[in-house]
Amino acid sequence: MWPPAMAMSLRTTIDYNKLITLQQRSQNWQNALHLLERICAVRLQPTLVSFNASISCCEKASRWQVAGLLLHNVGLLRLTPNVITYSAAISACEKAAEWQQALMLFEELCHESLQPNVVTLGALVSSCESCSAWRQGLRIFRDLQACLVQPNAIVYNASISACAKADRTEALSLLAELEYHGASNVVSYSAAMPACSWQQAIDLLRRMDERHIKGNLILYSATISACARQGRWRESLALMTEALAHHLQLDMVTEAATISACKMHGEWPQALHLVDGMQLKAFPPYVIAVNSAISCCDKVSEWQQTLQLLEGIAAQPQMITYNSAISSCQKAMLWPPVLQLLSCALKALLQPTVVTYNACMSACRGRRGDQVAQWPMAMQLAIGMARSFQPSLVSLDALTCAEADSWQWQKAMQVFPESRAAGCSLHPRVASCSDSWQTSDLRI
Repeated sequence: MWPPAMAMSLRTTIDYNKLITLQQRSQNWQNALHLLERICAVRLQPTLVSFNASISCCEKASRWQVAGLLLHNVGLLRLTPNVITYSAAISACEKAAEWQQALMLFEELCHESLQPNVVTLGALVSSCESCSAWRQGLRIFRDLQACLVQPNAIVYNASISACAKADRTEALSLLAELEYHGASNVVSYSAAMPACSWQQAIDLLRRMDERHIKGNLILYSATISACARQGRWRESLALMTEALAHHLQLDMVTEAATISACKMHGEWPQALHLVDGMQLKAFPPYVIAVNSAISCCDKVSEWQQTLQLLEGIAAQPQMITYNSAISSCQKAMLWPPVLQLLSCALKALLQPTVVTYNACMSACRGRRGDQVAQWPMAMQLAIGMARSFQPSLVSLDALTCAEADSWQWQKAMQVFPESRAAGCSLHPRVASCSDSWQTSDLRI
């Protein structure tokens, strides 16, 4: 494995230790073990440094089982492991998300009457964080504080992150402690963000400003999303402006979340403004953003804006996109664009839903200005729907609630006979005509 010239140059254990240490950079734990074995093969005595360096190599490569075996061999050679030895082994367990093994090693360290340091503490808390064992990590954190071990920012950040998703109060309390010591950094606030309501998230950004800590993209995105989830569209927009002032490029998901917040309150002009400013329109989240904007316009019957949005979308619209656009036009009783949208959806090989057909039939039965009801088209839509779906009460009402002319209700009965047999109720006027027709038919 090693060139003869190099092998000849390794004369002392110190020479081997230096070479083992070099293996840490490349995470080459196999070479480290080979060198450790060679020390014994050439009748040299390995030292604790030899084992510590080898365990550190295993830690870098997440080889926690090998690290544990080396720790066991330290005792077999009558060497006494120190805090560095245990810290490296615990770190190996942390890298492999083996928090239970890390705790066992920590208990062994305490049994040996060794004083853990911040490296040990950081690795131990991080191992608990990675496996959501936050209670264990927090208990150890507090126990070591009681032993006058002063944790650093790295340890605090790991503890905050471990608690953030489970015990929000504790996470924010730890952040306050770190701020008190003047050691908080951008990682600290990022770790605490999942524990925050939208008000607390904004407060964290302001506290960072007071301490001259520059917020990053992750922090702003998380805060904007927290506001958007609660429908706080004004706050979301203000934070977006602030992020742009800091030269941060927000992603499509964050912008889509803000558009959804605008949708909750019918703020369609703001939603349209955000859509107009979005880049990379073929990116999937852009479709989500357009869906939200179209839905926003639908709620306030802005059908012209809906059609403009649909025309401008670069990516392939989804059926939900078409449904929102059809609904917007249906509310204005505009059957021509409704049928055109349905045709486009079918050409795109999208599958219309019952909601799609109901909206289309409703548009065809209504009147607006000089337009007249398109009952023949409504009947064709009903026939098409009946091939794929069981008509609902909404479907029946969409087809029959207008004036029940003789040809209308008779065709309705032809399309939906199974629906009445299944217990669905026709519009009272159509049902009345149907009963009269059936009575007349019996008399004949």
